[in-house]
Amino acid sequence: MFSKNIFKLFFNLRRFRQERFLFTDKSLGLTDFDIFRNARRRKLNISQEQFWNRMQHYFLPNNTLFIYTEDLKNAVCLAETEEQIHIVTKMCYRYNDQSQRMKIFIYQFGSVIMRMLHCAKKPDLAYDLISDPALSNFFNHPMCFTVCMDLLYKEERYQAIIDVWKIYENSDCMIKNPYPRSLQILTTAACYKMATEEACEFGLQFLGNCITKVPVPGKALAMMSALCLKIENPNMSYEILMLMKKPEDNVLSRGLLCYALKNLNRLHEAIQLLEQLIVTDLSSPATDFKISACVLEDLSKAVGEMADTNIIKRFKRVHSQLKQSNNIITTSIDDLLCAPVHMQPSSQQEDTSLQGDPLNSNNTSQNASTQSAILHKNRSYTSDKIVELLAKRIRSEGPYEN
Repeated sequence: MFSKNIFKLFFNLRRFRQERFLFTDKSLGLTDFDIFRNARRRKLNISQEQFWNRMQHYFLPNNTLFIYTEDLKNAVCLAETEEQIHIVTKMCYRYNDQSQRMKIFIYQFGSVIMRMLHCAKKPDLAYDLISDPALSNFFNHPMCFTVCMDLLYKEERYQAIIDVWKIYENSDCMIKNPYPRSLQILTTAACYKMATEEACEFGLQFLGNCITKVPVPGKALAMMSALCLKIENPNMSYEILMLMKKPEDNVLSRGLLCYALKNLNRLHEAIQLLEQLIVTDLSSPATDFKISACVLEDLSKAVGEMADTNIIKRFKRVHSQLKQSNNIITTSIDDLLCAPVHMQPSSQQEDTSLQGDPLNSNNTSQNASTQSAILHKNRSYTSDKIVELLAKRIRSEGPYEN
């Protein structure tokens, strides 16, 4: 039987610990943005009071002056108070309007504005701006949505993350960059955190759409596998793990696989998986041979309820050997799930504002041949037909599989 109380305990340990986030500041471009912002503040040749007084003149009655790019750059770097951020917001609307009328988009400010709001901890404003159809051309890069959704994740606004994904799904960005890896991770993480059957249903439909279009990161698969375990659907959890090339080679997916096998009454297979950590082969591609202590504790309770003496002896032996070889870690499955992701340039599909000047000119074109090679490499581990069938199964059956 499913050890619901124990499993719930292991998956909720983090509420008593310091929060950790899915993406590092460097991955989101916040580190470079902060460096550039401080440097620009030092170079300003007028006082901040003089600068903001001049910015307010843009919005005097009957004043329709164009917003200069340099002024918006400086405003983004100097804004700190509520009033100053409000001025920046108004400047964004006018700058976007004049750019569309002139059909000249000199700079891409969308990601930079989101980074400013991220640093200022303004999730409501970030959500309102990215949700406004009038600014759909302003926030026209996946990184805008990544930074916004990350901010919402930190503020535990999980339903808002789903809403922002739906905005992206219906935007022009979806055509150029369908299902970006960062948004896959954030969307499935929001579903995992919500931990409801409705969230699982949405997440499985989302995952089914992803796996027929693009490579799916292991973190997103792990999130949905863990969510299926939470709502007591080990069958679907197991099937999602089987989408990975070798789920037994990673400490997180290995732990989830043990949980799924145990809940499917396949304890002998879970123990066999643990035994593989002891018989280490130096030529093995596995990057680690660790297992979480919470997984072993849950398996121990399940083994204790069995009458099969052979299973009991095997588990005790492998448990002892894992302990002697220091292969047991104290990190919980939830901590492993929510550990920060270090995005690589190819997976970020990043704009130039992450490199050098965070307010650099627009250059969002992607290397099509490189992206195609990555897509082919990541999907080579399983046939398209199997993936398509499983995607159809996930979408049709959802979380209600028996």
